[in-house]
Amino acid sequence: MADFKQALERTLKHEGTYSNHPLDKGGRTIFGISSKYHSQDFLKIKKLWYDGKKEEAKKKVGEVYKYNYWDPFDLDELGTQYLAEQIFDIAVNMGVCGCQRLINKACSLIDPNIEPFLTPAKIIEAVKKSDSAVLNNALIKARKSKYDDIVSRNPSQFVFHKGWIIRAESFLV
Repeated sequence: MADFKQALERTLKHEGTYSNHPLDKGGRTIFGISSKYHSQDFLKIKKLWYDGKKEEAKKKVGEVYKYNYWDPFDLDELGTQYLAEQIFDIAVNMGVCGCQRLINKACSLIDPNIEPFLTPAKIIEAVKKSDSAVLNNALIKARKSKYDDIVSRNPSQFVFHKGWIIRAESFLV
C-alpha cells in the first residue's frame, strides 16, 4: 500500500509556502493550494498560517490534497510508492483530469494499442497491471512533453518551465 504522508512530503517540497507570481494561472497559492481553484481552503490555510497555527495549517493542506488529488485515484491501493507519489504529484500539478489524460498518454507511449481509460479507477486498474518502472518513466516523458506544449502555446509560462522539468525528473527511477 502506498503512503499518502510520504507522497505529500515529496510534493510539498515542490510547492513551497506562499506564492503570488503574476504569471501563475492558479493565482496566489499557499503550499500549492490555489486561490483560484480552492478559494475557501486557501483562505483558511493562509489565515491559520499567518495566525501562527502552522501545524493546523499543514493538517488542512493534507486534508485538501488527500481528498482532491489522492483519493480520486485510490492511491492507497497502489502497491508501488514511487508511482503513487508521481501520480499524486501530477494530479496536484495538473488537476485530476489533466492527470488522467497524462496517464492515458503515458500508457499509449508504452503500448499504442491500449484502450483509453475514462475513470481514475480504470486507470489505476491498468497501472496495477503495468511494469511500474516503465510506466513511471513514461509518465516523466509525457509530463515533459506537456510542459513543453504549455510553453509553446503560451511563452509567458516559460518562467516555470525549468522548475516543472526538475519536478518531473525528480521522479526518475
